[in-house]
Amino acid sequence: MKQVKIMLIVLMLLTVSSVVFAQGITAKGVKVGLNLSTFTGDDADWEGVDKKMRIGFAIGGFITYEINEMFALQPELYYSMQGAKYKSSEGEDGTLIFKYNYIQVPILAKVNIPVEGSVAPNIFLGPAIGIKVSSKIWWEEEGEEEEEDAEDVKSTDFGLVFGAGVEFGKITVDARYNLGLSTIADEGDADDKNSVISLMVGYSF
Repeated sequence: MKQVKIMLIVLMLLTVSSVVFAQGITAKGVKVGLNLSTFTGDDADWEGVDKKMRIGFAIGGFITYEINEMFALQPELYYSMQGAKYKSSEGEDGTLIFKYNYIQVPILAKVNIPVEGSVAPNIFLGPAIGIKVSSKIWWEEEGEEEEEDAEDVKSTDFGLVFGAGVEFGKITVDARYNLGLSTIADEGDADDKNSVISLMVGYSF
């Protein structure tokens, strides 16, 4: 219920901002991308186990509010598959995957780099809030698989998103990094944070 309330508040804020800044909206559209996620922090590395990237996807939408020719604000809303993968490195056949999925809401400050021609590069930076949709732990050992809910994961996650992109008319391509700023665990003092590299492709209407 708490997650639903947070999602409704975020959607209301995005709706209000789109109405208030309607005159300055220069683009709105959809994005889809590939996520490479893992955990960082003092407790993210385990002895005898290799930490690997979990491969997932991201899909959602964005609006761009142009302040002037060089600066813009870009709120986004998208579903993001995150987490991490661990695999035994000591000859044992064991794999553990943390499947943490979020609704991500970054508010990006975007700087357009002036160049000649139809290609428009940019850089961006901004805070992001992640609203947990689901959290599961999957593992495989000696050919047997099992999955269960991870109940000790916080309902919200906070991060800093930064990256660079290029616009080709209505098509946008960007690479970004979401640096987790808050610990994932709801209880205890485990220092694990989300870390996500994303490659995104978008289309503006």
